[in-house]
Amino acid sequence: MKESFTSSKIIVALLLLSALALPLLLPVSIICWITIGIIRLANKQERILMITSFKQNRILQFLPAIYLLYVIGLIWTENFKYAGLDLQIKAGFLLLPLFIGTLDLSLKEFRKTTLFFIIGCALACLVLLANAFISFIETGNHTSFFYISYSSLLMHPTYISMYLNMAILFLLQKMFDTKKEQHLKYYSAGILFFFVQLFQLSARTSLAVAMLTFLLAACYYLRKGEILRIKKWHFISILLFSTLSYFALQGFNNRFNQVSNAITSTPADQIQPEYNSTTGRMEIWRESMEILQDNWLLGTGTGDVKDELMKTYEKHQFHYALDKKLNAHNQFLQVWLTLGIVGLLLLIWSLALPIYRLKSQGQPLFALFAMVIILNSMTESILEVQKGVLFFVFFYSLLVAGKEIHTTKELH
Repeated sequence: MKESFTSSKIIVALLLLSALALPLLLPVSIICWITIGIIRLANKQERILMITSFKQNRILQFLPAIYLLYVIGLIWTENFKYAGLDLQIKAGFLLLPLFIGTLDLSLKEFRKTTLFFIIGCALACLVLLANAFISFIETGNHTSFFYISYSSLLMHPTYISMYLNMAILFLLQKMFDTKKEQHLKYYSAGILFFFVQLFQLSARTSLAVAMLTFLLAACYYLRKGEILRIKKWHFISILLFSTLSYFALQGFNNRFNQVSNAITSTPADQIQPEYNSTTGRMEIWRESMEILQDNWLLGTGTGDVKDELMKTYEKHQFHYALDKKLNAHNQFLQVWLTLGIVGLLLLIWSLALPIYRLKSQGQPLFALFAMVIILNSMTESILEVQKGVLFFVFFYSLLVAGKEIHTTKELH
């Protein structure tokens, strides 16, 4: 019992550290997860719990199944070098559901983990602000506070925006769950701070997704039982000040102009097309659909998807994507191109199931997380880089392990 108790405490401490480091120092999180895995495999009780829980929670088996498809995709691939890299990037699909998703976390431990993640996101934002301020002092250029110039020290704006999106959802849950009115101002200030950061990051899809999921979560919580009037006023204040902050910052950096320009004019109508991140995506999707005509059933194979995209770009002299070696910029298209229709359906079902279960189980966080992934996947191949993969598999596994979604029905 003493060994089990000690191991449990160490595992929880490593889990908290991994959540804190996730937005800041990804290698630290990886080391923590590997250590958790080693401890659990070495401890007989933990090993039994891990195997039993993995067998009983079918939802955990989706991610390893997707990874298995990538392994099977080696059969009809030619570029084994790229395939090996892809399997390495996606190794979290195989390991984290087993190491993290099978933890027997209490509600208190789960919420403490989300708190450490929130703190990690706040520290990451402070690091970006300090770096941008130093750059602004040296150059006098206000773009240091926006988009890639702002986030490049840590990661692409899309990915850190997803991290902040989850931090906002966790804070919102804490805001509506707390019975201490003095805590409301801290949670509200945290949400507002992260929204301002999202405006600076200017990742259009991620920003829209954050606003949408925030509103959906608020509506869900507001409908649950009696909500103190002061909580409603805090929510209204967040919306008001966030909106004012958004319009104030648009004067310095407005990336939504590209969307309106793409609607009114398309590069195909121009003699010499000039693409941007919006029109470029639209053309990439057209190119991807051409590849699917001959590969819709089995896909191109684990290692060949990038080569096939480059061939199509070159065939149509689409140098915007060819020179940058861009992927499909849609995760569902990317998986379909790679693994075929079975891979696509498996990914869709793994994300649809948390939303489907919301009505019967009444656990919103997992459903909201799935929506964050689904909507961001519409314009980005978020599972093709390690920061996106580990964000996805960690929270997918954590939300299964947390008592927020663990039910007696699932365990029997």
